[in-house]
Amino acid sequence: MSVILMLVLISILIIAHEFGHFWVARKCGIRVEKFGFGLPFGPALWSKKVGETEYCIYPALFGGFVSFPDDDPDSEIPADSPERLENKTVLQRFAVMIAGVTVNAFLGWAIMTAVIMVWGLPNAQGVDITIQVMGERTGAAIAGLKNDDQIVAIDGERVNDFERERASRVAKAKALIAESTDGQVALTVMKNITTPMQEKQGEASLSTPPQIYETEHVQAVLDGKGELGVTFDIPEDQVGVVVTSLEETSPASKAGLTPMDKVTEVNHVPLSGDIRLVMERLDFVQDMISRHKGEAFPVVVKRGDSEPFEVMLKTNEEGKIGVQLVPGRVIYEKDSNPLSASAKSAEYLSRFIVLNFEMMGKIFTGQADTKMLSGPIGIVAEGGKMIDQRGFQQGLVLMAIISIILAVMNLLPIPALDGGHIFFLIIEALKGSPVKKEIQETAVQFGFIGLLALMGFVVFNDVNNYFINPKDAQYSLSDEEIQADTKKAVQSTPEPTPESSS
Repeated sequence: MSVILMLVLISILIIAHEFGHFWVARKCGIRVEKFGFGLPFGPALWSKKVGETEYCIYPALFGGFVSFPDDDPDSEIPADSPERLENKTVLQRFAVMIAGVTVNAFLGWAIMTAVIMVWGLPNAQGVDITIQVMGERTGAAIAGLKNDDQIVAIDGERVNDFERERASRVAKAKALIAESTDGQVALTVMKNITTPMQEKQGEASLSTPPQIYETEHVQAVLDGKGELGVTFDIPEDQVGVVVTSLEETSPASKAGLTPMDKVTEVNHVPLSGDIRLVMERLDFVQDMISRHKGEAFPVVVKRGDSEPFEVMLKTNEEGKIGVQLVPGRVIYEKDSNPLSASAKSAEYLSRFIVLNFEMMGKIFTGQADTKMLSGPIGIVAEGGKMIDQRGFQQGLVLMAIISIILAVMNLLPIPALDGGHIFFLIIEALKGSPVKKEIQETAVQFGFIGLLALMGFVVFNDVNNYFINPKDAQYSLSDEEIQADTKKAVQSTPEPTPESSS
């Protein structure tokens, strides 16, 4: 049932996107000959003509389209008709093309705002990584691990290591500054504006004065080495990176930074917040596990309120133990104020946009396995599991995240996507005449072929992962390994006692 619910939620996003194109086109006087849900391959499952538009549903549900007279070379609409898209102004055509992503962006933000106001903002809490066991034949299951166990340490190294996370955060800040190609860097800075009088009053009353911060947006010009001339560290409250020292003549000083300022964003990339923290811990756990291909290694696990215990886990030949890693425990922080909920919604979704591009970068540079690319089957399947585990609100959260990522990805200047059409319109506006139709059509054809190839690849991944070689089978040990390890694992894995459980 949850899988069907997730399918419905994704379908709403697709229909909303196409409705954006449809509505703006009709407002501009452009005829819409077809409004399709699903990719137009094979016969339609259902169709009905209402007025000038035929509404239809195709079997390949993960897609949609709006068809104009311009798309049909056999259309009866005259070439000079004002009902054709190509005969409208650049501004009107731009409005039609941008409408779909605008609807997706607004819908994602609105859904997330509603979730925050009704259920709360999902935040990963806790210091450990929670697991979901993916099959009975996996190394994790054989060692006696269960769903919602938390990994505390691997090979003697704690998951929540402050020093490691500090080094990672500072390195991230330095890397983002170094990547600024235009010699400038945009910083979001939290400045402590607690006055001396407030501090004095706090000392007199033997209480700690409230630390009052004011957020400022700073544009700094880098020096000849592409640096700010500043030293960063991580504050105890884990918010961003803190300025520990800087030279008087440094770019940071000229931009108005002072010691103890907290930099929370560099070039609009967040450096703080639960998402950044748990992703650092998640990367650490994944890296530590992958180092042991076909080997056993010690893992400290915590189950509920019981004392942590150690087990020996064995990976398969690919370095997998057969678990899905969940960063922390998810809690929901409710905010009934529409304005602050809206701001939190935008900030929360923007983090996932950044993470999405970071993951794309890792895949293109070979730092991440292409098998991680998931298509419609995987999205619906995993989304259904999350709804089962965390409730309907998690489905809405996923819906909001997918909606905002769809909006951003559709804006990329790739032919066949909305961003490709917008790119040609920008060129037309700058040069005063449209790009040759033949060039546009050829580019769109190549873009469409590329998208089909990508779709085929991710669908193949999904079919392989969920039907041919299910994930739990991929991460399973051989029968010989199971027979050798099962007895030892059962004997060495303690169950929580009644006294230690609540």
